[in-house]
Amino acid sequence: MAVIFVVDDRETNRKILTRLAQQLSENNEVVAYSSGLEAVDALENVTPDLVVTDYSMPGMNGAEFIHEMRAREETKDIPIIVVSTYEDRSYRLRSFEAGATDFLRTPIDHFEFLARARNCLELRRQHLLLEDRASHLEVELDAARAEHEKALRDNAQRIAAVADATPAIIYSVDQEGQVSFANDTAAHFFGDLLEQRAATQISELMRDSKNFAKEKSAKQTLEETLEGKDGVTRTFLTRHSRYRDPETGRQMMLVAMTDISERKEMEEELAVARDGAEAASRTKSEFLSNISHELRTPLHLVIGFSSLVVNEIHGPVGDNKYQDYAAEILSAGKRLEKIINNMIRYSSIEFDEVELHLEPLTFGDVYDQAKREAMSDNYGTEVQFTEKFDPELRLKIDFELTRQALYEVISNALTYTPTDSPVLVSSKVSEDGFQLRVHTDGPGISPELIETITSPFGIGVVDTKTKGRQGVGLGLPLAIRMMETQGGNLDVESAPDQGVDIIFQFPASCILTKEEDEDVGEALWGQAQ
Repeated sequence: MAVIFVVDDRETNRKILTRLAQQLSENNEVVAYSSGLEAVDALENVTPDLVVTDYSMPGMNGAEFIHEMRAREETKDIPIIVVSTYEDRSYRLRSFEAGATDFLRTPIDHFEFLARARNCLELRRQHLLLEDRASHLEVELDAARAEHEKALRDNAQRIAAVADATPAIIYSVDQEGQVSFANDTAAHFFGDLLEQRAATQISELMRDSKNFAKEKSAKQTLEETLEGKDGVTRTFLTRHSRYRDPETGRQMMLVAMTDISERKEMEEELAVARDGAEAASRTKSEFLSNISHELRTPLHLVIGFSSLVVNEIHGPVGDNKYQDYAAEILSAGKRLEKIINNMIRYSSIEFDEVELHLEPLTFGDVYDQAKREAMSDNYGTEVQFTEKFDPELRLKIDFELTRQALYEVISNALTYTPTDSPVLVSSKVSEDGFQLRVHTDGPGISPELIETITSPFGIGVVDTKTKGRQGVGLGLPLAIRMMETQGGNLDVESAPDQGVDIIFQFPASCILTKEEDEDVGEALWGQAQ
């Protein structure tokens, strides 16, 4: 239902306008007033949906009445139709300037009046709908804003709780050096010194960076040593991160400090321990080298004199048992000599005392000599070799280091390979260099044992074939170091019941091309001439 005010000082006009207004709808309430002042008084109790007013009225004309309505908050948007007998265009302009919605001249065309009045009522209805919707949206917005603010407060509380629970020092400071947030750890360590600390930091950062307030965040991590309020000095890993406060827009700096004092102490202790271990290792190696040299002199006498007895150089020994004893002494002496020589070689390599002599060699010649020496030291073995590699391959390698490395691996193969299984020796030439693979059958080696046998003095499980005889665990480590000295490497691959593969890897630079070999030959020939 709509409420319509009709305001006119003439009774006839009021009756005509009232009847027309009633035709707009049966449910409308039409109230007529004889002056603008009466209508203004009525506005205290009733708010109309449409006002139809005369322009020329005593006491308060139409323009003044409209001004009064537009001045009130509750009626400032009410549609107002001005009706006047004046044809002067200035009256219409004054009406619209005062805030009139529409203007009609008398005599009134009834159909035009009804059409315009309906439009004004529809305008009022739409305005009320918009107000109602805006009111609901405002309520929803207030609720959403309150919920958002509550969520922000909850998040801030959770973040503060997490920050207080963390052992790291966390605080936030603005570019004036004022602390806006500090967790419990920061308060516990700095106490009243935190403000001074923050101000000093900002001063240092602004001195180092001319543009503290730039938009992009800047991060800086440094290690520093600070004294806390209790006088204890701690070492921290400090991280500065700049950001803009979303509420105030001010540039801020977040500081996170992790206490690394224990880690630093541990690093220092480890450094001391490492230096001590390295010193002990050097001392051990020097001792082994010195004692090995000292042992060789009497050992040569043992080997020499036992050899004289075994070969009966100065006549028959007599009882054959003495000759057998001398043979055992000679065999044990040679094994001991081998161990001592390996210890001396290993200590020499460890102290970089080995002089590298790279020269063009035929790989088959080096391999054959190493194999002959290994077969001689393992006389009586029935192990066979299946060899699939190019014996004429030319390499630029160190003869002695390569021969010794091959000797150690072939000796192990002869020692640990079952007599009914051949040793397979194969090779491959690729972009990575020259690879030689020595495969032996047998029970294989577990992965954890590989690390043991490739470490100096690491001794593996005794195989039944060896009858309990073992060295000191320097064979494979010595071969590995000899290959590494030449820029190559030696790997051990094995698994239980899969046998063992020893892989020699020589670098690509050691493979001589035909042209390089010819150049070397010409150079040697020129030296001979």
